[in-house]
Amino acid sequence: MVSESTMQHNAIPTVDRTPSPNYLLDPAGAGAYIGGESSPIKPATLADWRCKRTGPPFVKVGRLVRYRLEDLDVWLNG
Repeated sequence: MVSESTMQHNAIPTVDRTPSPNYLLDPAGAGAYIGGESSPIKPATLADWRCKRTGPPFVKVGRLVRYRLEDLDVWLNG
């Protein structure tokens, strides 16, 4: 039988899995977030929007393009 003090010591800690507003998505993830799982926006469409400066704001991490979750929410509601 396991004692109560042993159970408390071996308890698995819970972690908040809610993404922060600064959570970064790659173009595929951003497209899925914007368009939904059933009709995601293609990364090529996002690339076209970036060139035309008509899409959501993005950041560059080195040579990688990323989208902040908060920026996507503002763009969708704007």
